[in-house]
Order: sequence, then structure tokens, then C-alpha cells
Amino acid sequence: MHLNAPKGIEIHHGNLYVTDINQIQIFALPSGKQKASINIKGSTFLNGITSGNGNFVYVTDSDLTAGKGSYASSGSDAIYKVWPNGKYELIIQDKNMGRPNGIIASGKELTVVSFGSGEVYRIDANNKRHAMPTPPKGGLDGLLKLDDGRLLISSWGASALYVLNNDNTYSILADSLDAPADLGFDTKRQRVLIPLFKLNKLVFLPL
Repeated sequence: MHLNAPKGIEIHHGNLYVTDINQIQIFALPSGKQKASINIKGSTFLNGITSGNGNFVYVTDSDLTAGKGSYASSGSDAIYKVWPNGKYELIIQDKNMGRPNGIIASGKELTVVSFGSGEVYRIDANNKRHAMPTPPKGGLDGLLKLDDGRLLISSWGASALYVLNNDNTYSILADSLDAPADLGFDTKRQRVLIPLFKLNKLVFLPL
């Protein structure tokens, strides 16, 4: 098989999950052998991904359908729960989610950043949405949670990496980042990995 346009990746319970347009590709580790290719009906731009509290992952649909020089909306903004056996469940779908991108699970709650509206919000166990402080600029993409509870958020609008501090204020951890995308974290070396989407580069940022 081949990947079409991979976005988010996550390692969970010995599997590598990849979001790939309207599919979730799953590979066994360490062999790399493909275990499943799951078509998510109705999805258009599967993007962010995070491990759940069990043998499943959560995935965002950012509703970014490529057009001529821009992206069109199809109203597919959503979050899915996906299991390695091919089962999946629509958790929430709402065209007003602002094109959800980065996502983090904490127990039964989810934290989401949106690429379209620039919002940050929490989704509780009953799938109710709760607004969180909005950063100065939008185009929000990657999301990480540090051990001390702070959130790191990449912003295309600010060309920066924001920190949402525990007192609900924002500060900038790094700037001059051209189209900073999904974020990774090197736990051994304590550094953030920031891919620059338009430049095909990867920035390593020590904490």
C-alpha cells in the first residue's frame, strides 16, 4: 500500500496510527507491517490524533477540502474514536467547531485547537464544548501538554509557538516559525519537534 497525504501520527499500544485524508492507516511495531486501513465515512481531512485511555485513538477532521489555491468547507468538522480492529465511532460533528486540528485526551476529556477559527476548547465526557482562553492569533495546528499542565500550541497566524500558562495567560516560546504544524516531543532529550510545513524543515526546540 502507499500513503496518500499523511498528517498526524501516533504510537499507541504497539501500533502506529496515521491520519491519511479520509482513512486511518495502522501499522504494527516494530515490523512496520500494515494491520488495517480504515475508511472513515463522511470525513474529508483527518488530521490531529491522540491516544485514548484504552486501546483506541481520537482523530480530528479539519474539514479542509482542497480547491483551486484555497480550501473549501464541506461541514465535516468532527472528532472520531478509532479502534485497531477497524471499528470507529463519531464522537461529535459540528460545522461550528472551527476546523479542529490538534487534540489531546485526558481521561474522558479532550482539548482541541482549531485551525479555522483560532479557538481552544475543552470537550467534556458528555461531548459538551467549553471555551478556553483564545490566543492572540489563529491558524492553530499542533498541541502538546507538558508535565506541569501547560499547553504548547503552534500558530500559523503568529508564526509562533504559544504557551497557555496555568494562570490562563499566553506567552510565546518561539517565533519566526513559518507555518508551524503538528508538534512532537522528545521525552529523552526534553525538546519540542516543530515541523515547518511550507519549508519542509524540522525545528528542535529544547525546553
